[in-house]
Amino acid sequence: MSARILALLACMLLSAPLRAGDPNLQLFIEATHGSAETVQAILSEGAGANITDAKGTTPLMRAADRGALPVVQLLLAHDAQVDAQDRDGYTALMRAAWRGHTTTVRALLDHDADPDIRNKNGFNALTLASWGGYTETVTALLSRCQNLDAQDSGGGYTALMRAAAAGYADIVRALLQHGANTGLKNSDGATAWSLARAQGQKQMVELLAAKPTRQ
Repeated sequence: MSARILALLACMLLSAPLRAGDPNLQLFIEATHGSAETVQAILSEGAGANITDAKGTTPLMRAADRGALPVVQLLLAHDAQVDAQDRDGYTALMRAAWRGHTTTVRALLDHDADPDIRNKNGFNALTLASWGGYTETVTALLSRCQNLDAQDSGGGYTALMRAAAAGYADIVRALLQHGANTGLKNSDGATAWSLARAQGQKQMVELLAAKPTRQ
């Protein structure tokens, strides 16, 4: 079964008001798999750039999730809401950051996407990119992110904790250079240093030990 057919079935299941032949439904499909040219044609037929499916997903989120920069730019030019959140609290920026789509992240930031918005689990875009190990994406986000030390609502982890435990040295360095707090503790009382130590991340332990701790 082709990707487009699967996308069509998914959209029909997720969004009951949308029906085959509806340009809004077609926009979801093309935002997920199509080109900027096909998306432009559908928008010209009257599809709305800010339509949502039953999960609150927008075409912009779908395009950002796959790093389709021309489609993202086109939807933004048609006034797609850059900071719209789905039912789980994810924005287009979070989706692009989680996948490591740096050019898309930059484009969204250039349209004033807010990197400090959190989803229902307390993750912001910086935490997602750090957890995924995407150094360039993290660097792009650090140029705009105000809250480097956001702690998630599940375990109280920060971006620094996620990167340190995973052994992402370049990301840890970048976060430290931008002032990430090494003294914060998660819900189990662990710091970035102790998490790195528990995971046997010797280089991370040395990097963090060299940074003065602040509470």
